[in-house]
Amino acid sequence: MLIHTFKKATVACLLILSVMLLTDTGFTTPISIGNSYSLINSTWTGAQAHQDTTDNVNWLVDNYGGPLPAGLTLPTDLTLYGKWGSGNWTGTDPAFTGDFSGDIGNWIAPTAWDTPLYYSVKAGSSNGNSGGGFELWYANGLTFADWDTEGLNNHNLSHMSFWTADSPTPPGPNPVPEPTTMLLFGIGLLGLAGVVRRKKLH
Repeated sequence: MLIHTFKKATVACLLILSVMLLTDTGFTTPISIGNSYSLINSTWTGAQAHQDTTDNVNWLVDNYGGPLPAGLTLPTDLTLYGKWGSGNWTGTDPAFTGDFSGDIGNWIAPTAWDTPLYYSVKAGSSNGNSGGGFELWYANGLTFADWDTEGLNNHNLSHMSFWTADSPTPPGPNPVPEPTTMLLFGIGLLGLAGVVRRKKLH
């Protein structure tokens, strides 16, 4: 009986892993686009490098030179959707939800969100003011994620802004499954078929 239960659990785990690989669930992570230091230590000639303004975040996206997953093109032309600060949401509804206080938390997009998304984490300074700099992240298809201010001296959050992007829209994650993914998916299906067949024979 114990062996039979173990086999069923193994098959279920293989199926879940296969689905995760096919949909890229659990393997996608946000992409760090840049921060206040990227502006200060560059050819940027704007003002208020510590502020996540529309000009600043668009400059970071336009000048991003870091690695990207194969086939991914960064969406451009960022527009502010809304932000959480001082315990309040300001901007377009429906609001993003999550934990927006302290130096670590999470965010969740509105239901059925399907627009390319960036978010900026703006930290306060050591004395509690809003001069602590910011980081910009591309959500990379995610509709929820954790955030922290580790790269901003672990200062408490001043506010978090969410940015929509117009174009181009990148392809979805893993549009063509790799051979390894297909193999795992096939093993999961074979295992499930074996369990069903045994049940019918008994």
